[in-house]
Amino acid sequence: MMEQKTVENQQIKEKEYLLRLVTQHSDRVICYYDIQERKSKMWDARICKKCRLPRMCEMQSQSVLGSGSILPESIEEVRDMFRDIREGKSDGGIKMRIKMPEGELRWFDFRYSVIQNQDGVPSVALISHKDITEQYEHEMAYLRYKQELENDVEKHLLFVESDLTADRVEKIGGRMLPHNEWMLKTSYSEFAENILTKKFIAENREEATVYFSVEKLLQSYARGERRLKCEWKLRFHDGTLHWVDGEIMLLSDPYNDHIRAFFRMQDITEEKKESMEIRKRSERDGMTGLFNRITAEEKVSRLIDENERPGILLLLDLDDLKGINDTFGHDEGDRAIIGISTILKKHFRESDILGRLGGDEFLVYLPGAADNQNAIIRSITSLLRKLSGVSIGTAGERRLHCSVGCAVQESDKDSYEKLFKQADTALYHVKRSGKNKFAFYLPEMEQEDYEFREQKMLSMQGMKRVEQMGLQHLLRAVAGFYPLVMFANLSAGDYYLVEQGSADHVFPFAPSGVLDDFLKMVVVDVHPEDADVFFENISTARCLELYESGKQHLNYRFRFLDKGVYLQVEVMSYLYTNESGDVFNLALIRWG
Repeated sequence: MMEQKTVENQQIKEKEYLLRLVTQHSDRVICYYDIQERKSKMWDARICKKCRLPRMCEMQSQSVLGSGSILPESIEEVRDMFRDIREGKSDGGIKMRIKMPEGELRWFDFRYSVIQNQDGVPSVALISHKDITEQYEHEMAYLRYKQELENDVEKHLLFVESDLTADRVEKIGGRMLPHNEWMLKTSYSEFAENILTKKFIAENREEATVYFSVEKLLQSYARGERRLKCEWKLRFHDGTLHWVDGEIMLLSDPYNDHIRAFFRMQDITEEKKESMEIRKRSERDGMTGLFNRITAEEKVSRLIDENERPGILLLLDLDDLKGINDTFGHDEGDRAIIGISTILKKHFRESDILGRLGGDEFLVYLPGAADNQNAIIRSITSLLRKLSGVSIGTAGERRLHCSVGCAVQESDKDSYEKLFKQADTALYHVKRSGKNKFAFYLPEMEQEDYEFREQKMLSMQGMKRVEQMGLQHLLRAVAGFYPLVMFANLSAGDYYLVEQGSADHVFPFAPSGVLDDFLKMVVVDVHPEDADVFFENISTARCLELYESGKQHLNYRFRFLDKGVYLQVEVMSYLYTNESGDVFNLALIRWG
């Protein structure tokens, strides 16, 4: 009876042990392999018919090993596995490719666990297998790519391996960074912030912050994007600026399903310079350096379509180029063309579009100028006088004369074609009526009986400068109402106090100096509740922003500490541009 109980207990233990082993192989196809008899059967007979692999008992036979289903490089591994099973090695396994009946090659993972009888002799092996083709190929691709990158670390400007899911940088290096910045064991977010702050130029930093964020990269991976390409302008540790070509490879880690990002960057500064030079040459007119017709029209069309800052289109035409060529030769005609382009470049802003349409025709587009036509009239008047100052001929026998037609963008329905036609119509009437003038388009110009009315120009002969003494008396008269008169050059960042002080109040400020220093000195005595109003209206950046939007007059009040008491101060400012193009703030200040 005791012997029977012992056998039953042993059987129970064997079943429990077997159950644990089956659990370890539970997601796989499982079979028993009788080690002594070298026979096998499936754990589930229903699976047997579906399994396309040779029976386990047959896999070590010469007929199967030589059939071609087991590839030559795996034959020794199969023999070694079955030898280990017979010798009682507790567990093990191999990975190998098998040729399926239809000829397809698939990767399989084989594992075994050996069960010994009461005498400690290996009796049964639990052998399981699983098709791991996708997983294995993914793992191999991952390892190959990782190895490829690691082999070329020293060739890269920047190399980074990071675990995005864990927000962790695992490897970093490259010639772009000094060795003291080769960091390990840091979060990816901290690394990205450090690189963005130190290496990326300010104008790209906001866009790059989004581009390199963990959230953005994980979203890209979720959309199926695996390889991201980008170009950036970076500042190296020696202070030099370089264009870099960046690649980000997003891969799923085959071992833990985390999303990993591999970064590498290459210096493309020289290639970029060459490309930009080629592009510049393709965009520019060879003689003048202005945009050629195609480029100018594309840029103007884009700005007009955006309609964010409605502008004015100018068409400028050299008067009598044929006469110059006939009288003085084509070299002087070319010099006239170049002279016009030189003056246009100096006269207009960098943000304005300047183009040569061909021959003696030029185009100028002034973004944001539609709301300030009076200033443009003054500008064109000045431009024509500058052009008239250019002499032609070896002895300066002739002066340049040009005609200008202007069209104002009035609505979001206006197109480049419409503005060009309007400016061309205005130019036609100027040319017909004596040249060396300018005109803005009017709808009545379309009528056959239209009689051209010359645009009123600011006459130099009719302008007289105010005498110095008269200007002083004018300022003193103004100072009677506004004891403090200040000119601030917002573009240059300096100021000058024209008049200051009165019988009741003396301002303890230097008569001239740096504008920011002046503002810091003043704000100390501004009432704390009014400090925001003060800076909102008087800071350099804010004044330039208001002026750019078309605002010229500012009027505001704040409280200022004077002899221990806060008194109301009234400020009236006028914003304008001088002949040199600097933006000024003329401030008239008085106690309220």
